[in-house]
Amino acid sequence: MSCDIDVLILTYWDWANTGYRFWKCIQMFPKLGYLPKIKALMYKGQPHAFQYPEQAPIYHPLHARRPIANYPIIVNAPEMKHLVDRAKVVHFTAETFMDTGADLSGKYVIAQTSGSTLRNNPRDVSRFFNPIIDKTIAQFPTLLNLGMKNEVLIYYPVDTDYILPDYRRRDAGKLVVGHFPSTPESKGTDIILPVVERLEREGKIIYAGVRETSKGAMPQRNWLDQLDMYRQCDVIIETIKPELNGSPFGEWGNTALEASAMGKIVITNSLNVDLYHREYGDLALRIANDAGALEDHLEQVIALEDDDLLREKTQMRGWVERNHSMEATAERLWQKVYKEALA
Repeated sequence: MSCDIDVLILTYWDWANTGYRFWKCIQMFPKLGYLPKIKALMYKGQPHAFQYPEQAPIYHPLHARRPIANYPIIVNAPEMKHLVDRAKVVHFTAETFMDTGADLSGKYVIAQTSGSTLRNNPRDVSRFFNPIIDKTIAQFPTLLNLGMKNEVLIYYPVDTDYILPDYRRRDAGKLVVGHFPSTPESKGTDIILPVVERLEREGKIIYAGVRETSKGAMPQRNWLDQLDMYRQCDVIIETIKPELNGSPFGEWGNTALEASAMGKIVITNSLNVDLYHREYGDLALRIANDAGALEDHLEQVIALEDDDLLREKTQMRGWVERNHSMEATAERLWQKVYKEALA
C-alpha cells in the first residue's frame, strides 16, 4: 500500500486542544516553504469538555470505547489500521497509543507528552514507547528527562490570529487581577488566594478570579467564556504549584500563553527559566514560585504608571507572537522534528 498520507496524528483525548493546534502548525509547512504540499490528518476519540469552537475530527468507532491501559493510555483501534498503513509519519499525542495492529517498523513515529500520564509513571510509559518511536515532543520542561528517548521541547502553540490583544485598562483606579484555573488543586489556588484576597482587602486591587480551591466546587466553563474572563483583567495569575503528586511541576501552560496573547500581564511559575532562555530566548512572563514572589510582583505592577503598564502588556503580546505563535511553533516543529521525518 502506498504512503499517501504524510502525517497521521492520533489521540483519544486532546487535552486543551493542543494536538489540534499542532496539527494546524504541521499544515503550515508548505506556507513556510519547506514542502510543496502536505497531507496531514488528525483523529481523536472524544470531544473536549471546554467546547473549543474548532477541534480535531472524532473517529466515531472510538467514541464509546474505553482505554485498555493508562500508562500509557492504550486504545484498541483496529478500524484505523488502513490509515496507519498509508502514513509516512505517525504522531501519537497525550501519551496515547492507538493499537491498530499496523506494522510501525517502516514509519517515522513520534510520541508527544503532555502531563500527568508520563509524570505519574515515567518508567512504564517510556518502556512502552521507546522501542517504537523516533522522537519525543515534550510540551513543557518538567516532562523532559523522565526516560523518553530523543526528546525535544516544543511548547503549546497559540493562535494569535484568533486571540487578539485588548490592552485597555479595566478600571481607572485599580488593577483588575484574575485567576481562573480549570483545576484549582493543580494550579496552586490555595497559595494564590490568600495573597490576592489580602491585597483586595487593603484596597489595592480588584480581584475578579475564582474563590474555590477545589474543582468540585466550581462550575464547568467553556473556552470562549474563559477567554472573556481574561479579557476583563489587567493581570492574570496562572499557576504556583512547584510540586504535583510528589513530582516536580512548577511550569506554565496554555493559560499563560493565551492571556499573554490577549495582552495581559501574566504571573506564573517556572523551575526552568535558564532552559527556556537557552531554547527560546527572552521570557516575558513574571515568574513567582511562591507566595512571597507573587506578592512582590503584584506590588510592582500596582505601582506602574499607565504608560509602563501598557508597555508591559504590549511586550507580553509581542513575546507570544515571536516565540509561540502558530508560525513560530511550525518553524520549530519543522527544524526539531519534521525536517528529519519528511525532508
